[in-house]
Amino acid sequence: MPLVLFLEECVTATSANLSASTQTYPLISNYGCFLDSQSSNSKFLPRDQTNEIKLLLQAFTFPNSQDVYIHCQLVAWDPQQPGPTKKACNFNKGNKSWESLETPTQNGLCNCCDSNCNRRRKRAAGMGRMYSSHCCPAILERLSNSHEGISTLSL
Repeated sequence: MPLVLFLEECVTATSANLSASTQTYPLISNYGCFLDSQSSNSKFLPRDQTNEIKLLLQAFTFPNSQDVYIHCQLVAWDPQQPGPTKKACNFNKGNKSWESLETPTQNGLCNCCDSNCNRRRKRAAGMGRMYSSHCCPAILERLSNSHEGISTLSL
């Protein structure tokens, strides 16, 4: 069975190497909650395949820095085992609530996005794999004038 890809955490940074002096901005946190979707047009886009995750990012720059690097903690997991730490959630500004990328029946998995989604559970062997990754630097592409400042990034 193919595994589904999730982004547990992503930050943008001014450097390819994270350190205490690196300027950062959180995009995704709390095991798949797209924090930036609360205050921008950024969001997870619908999946074409389970082994990919697509993001729509509202473009920005850091003061005094030309490059923006994206650092992410990835996990590939059994799609039959969703949970509060295996999800992709966007914030719906219209109804001021978190929604699951996968299906509305899984919106309850996103209820913890405003608190703490780290529910300690013993991980069963063979259910998934975790990875850390970063894109150096992120090359963002403008979609059109109607989406000014909006860029897409596929991981």
